[in-house]
Amino acid sequence: MTDTAKFLVSTCIVPCNDLPKSRDFYVDLGFEISYEQADYAILRKDDVSLHVTFSEGWYIDPKLNNTQIRIETDNVDALYAKCQELDIIHPNGPLALKPWGSKEFTILDPDNACIAFYQEMA
Repeated sequence: MTDTAKFLVSTCIVPCNDLPKSRDFYVDLGFEISYEQADYAILRKDDVSLHVTFSEGWYIDPKLNNTQIRIETDNVDALYAKCQELDIIHPNGPLALKPWGSKEFTILDPDNACIAFYQEMA
């Protein structure tokens, strides 16, 4: 039997300690709220969707947060400039051309989730 199912999209679920703070962070990046309740928000920008979730009693230690996301963009330079203005660039993640052919940088969200934005240069 062959697998004929085509994967269409992947959605990131990002845990947070403070949903309003995280929601506002992503809105500042250009995401729009498409759904929200007390402990969950769905944010969209173009073809990207992020689900941000708060779970009471499930504290995320920012020093131990291993959440990592990669988002492709068509204008990494403009987005980098915006993120510099917001002062959210990861200390070790400035804009750089990577050996694998993408130009990318990394930001940290309020709970230190690491988000890399990249543009394929090849």
